[in-house]
Amino acid sequence: GVHPLLDAVVDSLPSPQDVPPVKGRHPRTGEEEIRRPSDNEPFSALVFKIMNDSYVGSLSFCRVYSGKLKVGASVYNSSKDTEERVTRLLVMHSNKRKEVDEITAGDIAAIGQMKNLSTGDTLCLRNHPIVLESINFPEPVVAAHIEPRSRSEHAKLAETLEKLTKEDPTFKVGPDPMPGHTLVYGMG
Repeated sequence: GVHPLLDAVVDSLPSPQDVPPVKGRHPRTGEEEIRRPSDNEPFSALVFKIMNDSYVGSLSFCRVYSGKLKVGASVYNSSKDTEERVTRLLVMHSNKRKEVDEITAGDIAAIGQMKNLSTGDTLCLRNHPIVLESINFPEPVVAAHIEPRSRSEHAKLAETLEKLTKEDPTFKVGPDPMPGHTLVYGMG
C-alpha cells in the first residue's frame, strides 16, 4: 500500500512552491515579516522537537521554511536572542541518520549539539530576524512526587529531569515542600 499512498501524496498535496509564504514578526519592531518557500530567501526554521541521542547527544529537529543553512554557519535564535554555530546537520530516516552539509527550504532535519534551543524556537539569520508562530502546549494534568534512592543519586536525577523537560515541553519539574522530594507534572 506504500506506492498508492505516495502516488496520492504526489497527486493531491501541494508542491512546496504552491504553499503560501509563512508569516512571522520582527522580534524588535513587531512588524509582520514574510518568508517564501525558496532557497533564495533569508533562512528561517522552526524547532519542533528536541531529542537526546546516546550517540550524537542533543538533536534539535527543525522544519526549514526558507533559505539555506550550511555546517559551520552561525544561526540566530530570535526567540531567545542568542547565536550559535552549526556543527552538525542530520537528515533522519526512521532509526538511521545521514550527515549532510546543507539543508534547504522544505527540509526537515536535525541540528546536532545546540545548547540553547527549545521546542518552538525560531532559527534565522541575525541580519534578517523573524519570529515564527510558536507552538502552544497544554498544561500538565498529572502530578507526582519523586525522590532519588540515595543522596548520591540526587545530581543524576536532576540531570535526567533537565533532559526530560527539554525533550517534552508538557513535562514540568517543581520543588516539593517535603525535603528531598521533587514534584513532576505531565500529561499522563
